[in-house]
Amino acid sequence: RVRQLQDNVKFFCEALKREGLGVQPSPSAIVPIVVGDEARALEVSATLQERGILIPAIRYPTVARGQARLRASLMATHTQDELQTAATAIAQIIKSID
Repeated sequence: RVRQLQDNVKFFCEALKREGLGVQPSPSAIVPIVVGDEARALEVSATLQERGILIPAIRYPTVARGQARLRASLMATHTQDELQTAATAIAQIIKSID
């Protein structure tokens, strides 16, 4: 399970990069996706939830102002199809809000 989780994290980070999002490789099962603006992060999170993808927005005071982010928490049981679908949706929504 640990190996599968590590593989999922690597796959998800690479999928986000392929979608044009600048994410760093994550050493844990939590993958931060920096959005910047707090309202924008909330909007992306809400739109993802409407699509059945639960990725909460993390904003000030948990992180510095202007550093709001999405916090994707991965599991070993996620499939690559699910991870790719989420990565594509995140990118589409972020780009549509720009």
